[in-house]
Amino acid sequence: MPDQPESRQPVSGQPASDWIIVERRGAIATLVLNNPAKRNALNLELLADLYSTLEALDKEDVCCLIVRGAGDRSFCSGFDISAIPTRIPPAEFAEKAPRNLVQTVIG
Repeated sequence: MPDQPESRQPVSGQPASDWIIVERRGAIATLVLNNPAKRNALNLELLADLYSTLEALDKEDVCCLIVRGAGDRSFCSGFDISAIPTRIPPAEFAEKAPRNLVQTVIG
């Protein structure tokens, strides 16, 4: 069937992610934010998976990237404020998040 994606597998070298789904159809990749219960709200784990997936896709033969949200309610509702680490000291937060993400968030 021509309308079916060729693959819903992890990007080469990337472990499977519950937060990000990648579908490939030739040189076109569709990246799905997979948190429909919270209207695809972002959290630290999803952002880390998104960052590593984008890095991996950059090394592949992708000419077009489509980003969408799972489900039919919304694309992405923003950051999940219930996931904001309020009791984690900045140094510990920096250890848990990807380095480039921490530099962007903390400055």
